[in-house]
Amino acid sequence: AYALRRQGGCLMRLNRDAEATAVYRRMLELAPDHADSLLDLAILLREAGDMPGALDLLRQARGILPERSIYARALGTTYLMNGEVENAIVELSAAAERKPTSVIIRQNLAIALIQADRMEEAGDQIRLALRLEPGNPTIRQIAMQLQRAGIQP
Repeated sequence: AYALRRQGGCLMRLNRDAEATAVYRRMLELAPDHADSLLDLAILLREAGDMPGALDLLRQARGILPERSIYARALGTTYLMNGEVENAIVELSAAAERKPTSVIIRQNLAIALIQADRMEEAGDQIRLALRLEPGNPTIRQIAMQLQRAGIQP
């Protein structure tokens, strides 16, 4: 299983996604509860447009290691990409609790909150993100969007 996991990672880095997907599927036959491999396969499926498949694998990974922020972040981000904003907010909020200094989590949570028309809460997330990375262009762009909506991040 370890060798297959390494092979899958190498194939991903080479952008040989179809081959990587097949290797991760074989790897998971040997170790079906390996959360990191579930995550990697889910990301491949998400990038290929298989959102239901990606979400299923991410929910499995999240259930195996619920305390790890990376799984909540990936699940929340995938929910957001799939238009499931409320589910995204729940997962990204959990990820932010576990890893409060992650700018990418704060960014994605702010985007989900904006989509849910929860602008004040989005402003809170962007305010925190700006403290962590004041020069981050994506965070600054979201801050300007919130300012145009009358929210001071």
